Amino acid sequence: YLVPGTSEFDGGRRDLPPSAHYTGPCLWEEQADRSPVESLRQALPGRRLVLVTEGSLYSGDATLLRTAASGLANKPMNVLMLALYKRNPASLNPGDLAATMRIGEWAPLGEILPFCDAIVACGDSETTMAALAAGVPMVAVPEILDQPEVAMCLANSGAGIRIPARRCSPARLAAAVDLVLNDPTYRANATRISARMAEYNGGERAAELLGALVEP
Repeated sequence: YLVPGTSEFDGGRRDLPPSAHYTGPCLWEEQADRSPVESLRQALPGRRLVLVTEGSLYSGDATLLRTAASGLANKPMNVLMLALYKRNPASLNPGDLAATMRIGEWAPLGEILPFCDAIVACGDSETTMAALAAGVPMVAVPEILDQPEVAMCLANSGAGIRIPARRCSPARLAAAVDLVLNDPTYRANATRISARMAEYNGGERAAELLGALVEP
């Protein structure tokens, strides 16, 4: 069993069988022609950047983006919102966006996260692992599948804040984003987890473990 995380993020578990191995994040991304961060930084320089992303899985209503558009409007930060993978941003109708906000199509996070000061997402494992691997603190708003459990691990690690989707109002989301931006312990914990994840080598470690199963 390959677990794409670390023991520390998983609550320091010591009860796993010998056949279970942590590998760190195993991430693969498409390459974008041009990162949407560049246009945002050129238009709105000198502000911290918060990324809000729907991820690539959940296909329901774009509640998270609309909540962020309302709660983070005119805050002292730039906000880049990315629609669900293959969802047309024009179909979201987020209302009139503040001058500090941009909305666009899904883009590879690896090209965006190095510029981010915080990320808001649903807490899916891929986005959470990508954010922590980059040392970026997160506000997670879980909705489906394993998102609540991943978001709980995030909160317990000290690298982010968990807000259940049913309780995520614009004001509460804004307060959580302010906290992860202004309390340095969230960034410090994300950086600590990032360093630990790097020790596992992700895909390389997974390949080694799989290769060891093949008899010479």
